[in-house]
Amino acid sequence: MATTVVFVVDDDPSVRKSLTRVISAAGYGVEVFASAREFLDRVPVSGPCCLVLDVRMPGVTGLDLQSTLAHAVHRIPIVFITGHGDVAMSVTAMKSGAVDFLTKPFASKDLLGAIQRAVDRDTRNLGTEARTEDIQARARTLTPRERQVIAPRTRGPPVLPECPQGPIARGLLHDQGRGGGGFCMDAVPVIAIVDDDASVRRSLLRVVRSAGYTAEAFASARAFLEWLSTGHAACLVLDVQMKEMSGLDLQERLAVPIVFITAHDDAPIRARIEKSRAAALLRKPFDAATVLDAIRRAVSNGNVDQGPIGPRADVGET
Repeated sequence: MATTVVFVVDDDPSVRKSLTRVISAAGYGVEVFASAREFLDRVPVSGPCCLVLDVRMPGVTGLDLQSTLAHAVHRIPIVFITGHGDVAMSVTAMKSGAVDFLTKPFASKDLLGAIQRAVDRDTRNLGTEARTEDIQARARTLTPRERQVIAPRTRGPPVLPECPQGPIARGLLHDQGRGGGGFCMDAVPVIAIVDDDASVRRSLLRVVRSAGYTAEAFASARAFLEWLSTGHAACLVLDVQMKEMSGLDLQERLAVPIVFITAHDDAPIRARIEKSRAAALLRKPFDAATVLDAIRRAVSNGNVDQGPIGPRADVGET
C-alpha cells in the first residue's frame, strides 16, 4: 500500500523543520520544498497525498500554485497556512477548493485534523478514478448487444426488462449501483474533448471520467473528425481558438451538442457562439462543477443524430 505523503511548501526554513517534525510524528511521509517552483519540478505521486501550502512566498505565491494545480491530472487537496491571513484571501482559497485555511501560529491538532481531512478527500478521489477506469476498461470489452444495457450514470436509475445479461454487463451494472428496474439504452455517453493544450486535455479527461462518462481527447479538429467517422460523441467540449481548423469552423460541420471553452474574452466570437446552437461558453479557468453541469445539460438536451459529416445547414433543427 502506498505511503501517504504530505508535501510542505513554505519559504521559511524554521517552519519547514517544525512542520516536518509534527507531521512525521503523526505517521505521514513528509517532503518539504522552499518554493512553488521546487514543488512543481517534483515527479507526481500515485498514492494518497495532500499539500500544506504557505500563502505568501516570493515569486509564485500559494494562491498562484493552487490555480496551477487546478488544471493538473491529480488535483492534490490543499491546506493553506499563513502569517498574514485576511478574510478576502481565505475566501478565495476556500472557494477554489482548499480544505482549510490556518493562520500562524496554529495548534498541531488543528493542522493534523486538516491534513487528515485532505488525505481522506484524496483517497476518495483516487478510489473514484480507479473505479471509473476499471468500469471503462470492462466497457470496451462489451459486445454491441451488451452495450444496450448500460445506462448513463447521470440519468438516474434504470430498469432492465428483457435486456441481455452477459457477465460483463452484469458486472458493470452492479458497479454503477443499479438498483433494479429500468430500460435498455445506449452505453455510457462519450464526451469528446478537443483542445490543442495537452494540460487542458489531461485535466478535462480526469474530470469527465470521474463523473462516470467515457471520454476521448483530441489535439485538433482534424483528429476528432477522423475519430468521428467511426465513433459517436454525446457532447463535445471544444476550444474556440486552435490552429488550422478553429472550434467555430468545426461547429459548422457537426450536429453534436457543444460546450465551448476559451481563454480569450472576444466579444464578436462570444456573440457568434451565443447565436449558434452551442450548449454553453465557458471562460478558462473554470472549475470542475461548472464544466460538468454544462456537459450534463448538453447531454440531456441534445440527443441528436450526428449523421454524416456535412455543413450544419443540412442538419434539421432540434
